[in-house]
Amino acid sequence: DMTRVEGQVTNGTTIRMGGMSNGVGQMVAEVVRLATTRKAPVSRLRIFGHGKEGVMGISVGTGASPGYSPKLRSSLDFQNLNAIKADLEKLTPHFAEGAIVELFGCSTGGGANGNALLSGLANLWGVEVKAGALVQYYGTPDQTNAFEGPVMSAKPGQPVAQKREKPVAVD
Repeated sequence: DMTRVEGQVTNGTTIRMGGMSNGVGQMVAEVVRLATTRKAPVSRLRIFGHGKEGVMGISVGTGASPGYSPKLRSSLDFQNLNAIKADLEKLTPHFAEGAIVELFGCSTGGGANGNALLSGLANLWGVEVKAGALVQYYGTPDQTNAFEGPVMSAKPGQPVAQKREKPVAVD
């Protein structure tokens, strides 16, 4: 399985990540490289992959369980945010004002663990971070991608809230 990371830096770009340790660092480096090369801030960052409550897989690979070992640095995990904070902070100056991060992993936004992950990322990056609370299905990059079921949203300094979402087309 591959994780798909889409960042809108002037127009959509897809980054595909396979199984590896330190996939979070690799993803951050690639998004920063694209934003710097194009001299444009990231307005929307969408991450598609495996997930569970409070965990968004980045480079967990085939058959792996997201969050199985936060030490591998292959997922955004409410348990490893402090360990990967230095990597994640590198994204902060590359977000546009009003940017949104969407985590399309199954149940990533669910429960107390989901709240902890979303709040932690929103406060770290200074942007809104959203994730579905249930199983997520999505299409190809040229199709509309929408969350399935309840969507949890965190904004910097605010409590996590449930939102109703309408499908948003990929630009």
